[in-house]
Amino acid sequence: MSDWNDEKAAGIRVSEEECLEDLTPSEVSRRLMAMPARRRLELLLGRTDAGMIVSGMADQDFFLTVKEVGPEDALPLLALGTMEQLSHLFDIEWWKKDAVRPAAALEWLELLGRAGEGRLLYWLHQVDFELLTLLFKKWIHVVMLPEDMDLVEAREHLPAHTIDDQFFWECRYPQYENLVHHLLGLLFETHPGFYLELMNHILWLPDVECEESAYRFHRGRLEDRGVPDFYDALAIYRSPRPQEPKRRSSGEIPPFEGDAPSFALAVTREGDLLRRCMETAGDSRLPDMLRFELACLANKVLVADELPPDQAESLLRAADKAVAYVNLGLMERSGDRDAVAASLLKKVYLEDLFRLGHEMVSKVSRRVRGLVTSGWLSRWPYGAHCLDPDWLEWVELILERTPRVRRVGEGNARENREDLFRTPRDLSAADQQILVLNAMGRLFDALWKQGTSPNWSLWADGVVSRMEDVTLATMIWTAAAQRLHGGEWRLQPLRASEWELIWRDLHPAAMERVIEDWARKVLREEDQMALADLYVGPIHREYAQQMGVFAQESGAAPDPRLMKFFLFMEG
Repeated sequence: MSDWNDEKAAGIRVSEEECLEDLTPSEVSRRLMAMPARRRLELLLGRTDAGMIVSGMADQDFFLTVKEVGPEDALPLLALGTMEQLSHLFDIEWWKKDAVRPAAALEWLELLGRAGEGRLLYWLHQVDFELLTLLFKKWIHVVMLPEDMDLVEAREHLPAHTIDDQFFWECRYPQYENLVHHLLGLLFETHPGFYLELMNHILWLPDVECEESAYRFHRGRLEDRGVPDFYDALAIYRSPRPQEPKRRSSGEIPPFEGDAPSFALAVTREGDLLRRCMETAGDSRLPDMLRFELACLANKVLVADELPPDQAESLLRAADKAVAYVNLGLMERSGDRDAVAASLLKKVYLEDLFRLGHEMVSKVSRRVRGLVTSGWLSRWPYGAHCLDPDWLEWVELILERTPRVRRVGEGNARENREDLFRTPRDLSAADQQILVLNAMGRLFDALWKQGTSPNWSLWADGVVSRMEDVTLATMIWTAAAQRLHGGEWRLQPLRASEWELIWRDLHPAAMERVIEDWARKVLREEDQMALADLYVGPIHREYAQQMGVFAQESGAAPDPRLMKFFLFMEG
């Protein structure tokens, strides 16, 4: 079996390599982005034209690949990367908002040096002079030899290190002292004039002026790659334009220079309307434009949602959200018809489709938030925590900064996961869930028609021993137990000492009948009863299963300390 698996894996590898054989380096780099990072690197480094392929990668694809495989394993990529690719990587890794991170820069330059001595020298002579000056200002403290001091005296009173017996310095990061010394040595040996100018700027250029210049160039490079600042990025969440969306012009230039990044396209899902349309697009220019726009959207989401920009997972999450909302908006505008969707993509910006998708999801989120902040859930002292676990989780996922749903697949644990809203069907399901909660709100109000806040002293040994753990189901089940045992529907915890007398009356069929009769009096309409059953039905089934176990045994009362369906009080 092992040999067969090895042969199968080898066949897959050969098949992948054959598929890439006749493509241009730029096309190969796009195909690679759809593969797992490790396999991507393996195929890349196994080619004789690896340098050309890496050079053809969009800067953000290069960044993502380096981060996914990890810096240590990415040394071959660092050795092959262009200055533009390295600059983008370092722009993300070295900056936190408007401040440079000197230690992070040293860590990456150490890796770059391990990728090859020439790479350090290449970077030193290509990097923005403003950034280089700022980094050395952060790395070292420099003192110039006074005219009236000889070298013997200087070595006693000035910082310990010098290369030219004119500028003396000490490193602020002792663990990287050798690296800093090596960088300065390379500059001095290869271009003494450049070294002299750098040391003078470190010594005399005001810190504020240096930082402002370096940051301005840093921001400009990011904007050239479609990465906006925070306030520009927030525009992605503006409501859709009330008028007809702005039309795409036929001769439009892509939003930023270079090859179109493929990372956002790589997260599109098999069978999604957006992916189907892009795969069948007849105009070869259109897929490139859409890849550019998807990358721009992902960058805006990344910045606006304040995701850590130096983590590969952040960029993939942002891309996934961009793709999901564009697909949602496209399905809404086209009626999920391929021909109509394909026509729309030629005319309408993806940003407008994203905003439409986001607005559709936001409407669901606002309705749920209304239930919690001003609806019936706000009337419970502990808010949404009176909902039973599955429903509480649903509400909490909806109210996250990016609303989510839980997908539960049959027989497939991988499908039991949190996910984004992706289709109008997801929104319809959420609409029904809200209707269920509205119906349960009417039952809640019927339980608390007296308008008083509960002040029970719950049994400390019970499953529900604190008021914040009380749920709507435990309230309904407790009131039904009071009705079966005492003849009156009232919401009052059961006495733990009377449990052995009570429990025989609480047969699942009797409980279901009593609860249904009460709910019917409150809700009246059949559609409202059907909605309420979506909430209480699973709890009825769980209750019947648990109580059925005790009915088959000797007849001894179940331990009240294990009964999660009822509220108990002392006595």
